[in-house]
Amino acid sequence: LADFADSQAHWVALGTVDNLQEYVEEHISEVEDFEYNFRMLATRERDAAKLPDEKRIDCVSIDATSVKKTIEDLLKELQQALREALRKSATNDAADLTKFVTASREVLAHEPNGVDEMKEASRKSAEIVEEKQANKKLKAAMEEKCRLVRAQRGDTPDLDELNKMWDDLELRLDEHENTVRQQKEKLRGNVAGEIKQYQSELAKFASSWKGRKPDVTSFKDRRAEEEALGSLEELEEEWKVLKTKSEKLKRDCAHFEMPEPQFPELESIQ
Repeated sequence: LADFADSQAHWVALGTVDNLQEYVEEHISEVEDFEYNFRMLATRERDAAKLPDEKRIDCVSIDATSVKKTIEDLLKELQQALREALRKSATNDAADLTKFVTASREVLAHEPNGVDEMKEASRKSAEIVEEKQANKKLKAAMEEKCRLVRAQRGDTPDLDELNKMWDDLELRLDEHENTVRQQKEKLRGNVAGEIKQYQSELAKFASSWKGRKPDVTSFKDRRAEEEALGSLEELEEEWKVLKTKSEKLKRDCAHFEMPEPQFPELESIQ
């Protein structure tokens, strides 16, 4: 009798798991693992159906129907746990993909309005392209999970909207290079306009410098000297602002592959 009990122990091993649903979700996530376990489950169900309803040991007959029923119930519980874990995994994958596509489309929809924004847009676009490759694999795995869910007669998440969003993302990525090129030309024009405006500001400052530059030989007293020093400090602050603008314009020109602008008046004042 003990030998018979030991021979049947592997059939009821699932009964030792406290929460079979959590156990399955923790240990099974890949499509291949789900497929393997469904195949093994089908094999086990066929084998369980062949188990005898009774076992004769010597002259004693042992009723095994309750054990057989317990085994069948455990296998059904495992099947349900596998189906639910598979459905939940496919749903979570779809949610992750939707989040990625939504965020990516928002990034690509933004039109950069300056050099810094252009650099940031290019960086984010490159990240999207890289992340899309990983998410493309996730999408293929999710679709396989949905196929397997349907094969198990389960309900799958609605993928129509996700597929439309995915196709739109691919289209936007294809068009992104052309969009960036057009925006780059627009920003090149903006930089040219800023250079022209800056040259006008610089000319005004140079003229102001010539008129306000103090003549140290004309100081009559300490008060006049202090007033001249204050005027110089104001001019120095204006010059620093102009110097900063000139450096930014040169960086912008370098970014857009434009000739570096020359500001001889600024250097002569320095």
